[in-house]
Amino acid sequence: RKVARPFLDRHCVPCHAGPGAQGSFRADATLSADFADRGVRARWAEAVEQLDRHLMPPSGHPQPPPAEVAAVVDWAVAQSVRARQATVG
Repeated sequence: RKVARPFLDRHCVPCHAGPGAQGSFRADATLSADFADRGVRARWAEAVEQLDRHLMPPSGHPQPPPAEVAAVVDWAVAQSVRARQATVG
């Protein structure tokens, strides 16, 4: 909530919310942080890939500071790893 939600609200939700979300990707409140759910992990993996490849936000839109992007990516990856380890062990 402290890292990802403010980032998403500032940089993603304006284009990725509601039924008309661009790219069929919703970054609004429907994107949960329940990484135990494989579907949620897959959605976050998609978001991480887009951020890592600098595809989102697209050029022509305000770009978040690299440190903010890194914090969200690090958080999402750590959550995913924890969830996967919990299902294995």
